[in-house]
Amino acid sequence: MAEQPSELEQSFERLQKLISQNEHGKIVKLTDTILRLSPGDVDALACKAIANLQLGEYEEAAKVLAHRQLQQEMHFERAYCCYRLGKFDEALKLLGFVGEAHASGALQLAAQVHFRLDRGQDCVAACNKLKAAGQVSSLELKTNLLAAYVSAGLSAQLPELMRQLGIKPRDSFEIAFNRAVGLAEVGDEEAAETAVKAAYKQGEEALFDEEFTEQEVLGELAPLTVLLAFLLLSSGRAAAALDKLQPLVAGDIHARDIAALAANNWAVASYLTDAQQKGFYSRSIRKLESLLDKGSAGGSLALDPDIATRLNAQQKQLLHLNRALLYLMSGKLDQARELSGQLLAAYPGDASVIMLRAVLLARSG
Repeated sequence: MAEQPSELEQSFERLQKLISQNEHGKIVKLTDTILRLSPGDVDALACKAIANLQLGEYEEAAKVLAHRQLQQEMHFERAYCCYRLGKFDEALKLLGFVGEAHASGALQLAAQVHFRLDRGQDCVAACNKLKAAGQVSSLELKTNLLAAYVSAGLSAQLPELMRQLGIKPRDSFEIAFNRAVGLAEVGDEEAAETAVKAAYKQGEEALFDEEFTEQEVLGELAPLTVLLAFLLLSSGRAAAALDKLQPLVAGDIHARDIAALAANNWAVASYLTDAQQKGFYSRSIRKLESLLDKGSAGGSLALDPDIATRLNAQQKQLLHLNRALLYLMSGKLDQARELSGQLLAAYPGDASVIMLRAVLLARSG
């Protein structure tokens, strides 16, 4: 008479079924059961880690991947987990151990990490390796390659790159957006404004077709609104820029980096529209201070991690510099001096920071 499968064997059979059904939440629970029956089981640990990653539970995934049984395995998954947790240097180190099976994924992830570290040239180099290997086939990867070129200061090359990739702005609003950013970067602001407006209309149509709500569409297209507001500000249309930014500042934008840029540009547009409006300085200061990581030991330059890991160095400097100017103009000289001192240490030789320090010294008599 055949023996009945053990509880462990039955659990693994159920696990296989759940994996085929992509039931990631149930996989986590079942692997916990398996690990109680068989502590340190490598297969169960690996399944749990991948399920955690699929669920976006990166802290939990990191704990599982740190298990000694997996230390010499799953380098790609560990690198991806570090990337999602903002541990970019550690992610790059781990990518050096990734095997051939994940070579393409490793290059894609390396490009994303370099992008977040504001290393545009390294990002483009990784993307070009993928391109040379014929592995830039999806629309998402092509869009990322455009963004990488913009980040590296190669916006002038976008038309030729798009020709090589066989893509046009009408293919997606994300591509249209990157093309608009590229036009703005090379100084063709009129064409950039036309392009971003077309991209916004294209995005609205696509998202409403997917049954997004108005608030969801506002959030998804917030990067385009911020770019349009910047272009309006640059051409002296502060009131029009303020109208565009007000819904973003008043709403709940999920992407903290975009919310930060919206708050910064809103403060500038508000000042240019009417700096004497009641409560302008207090409201603007509160908006910019809300972007800080109050629990950090990094002082006045410590931004919320979701913002700090997504903005480039120039964007972060402008956020702090504008806050320092608001302190100065509202008479909060102690805060202005403290922040300007930290800015001078972080950006030595920067003309705007030096000018701010000079004004503060003059105010001190």
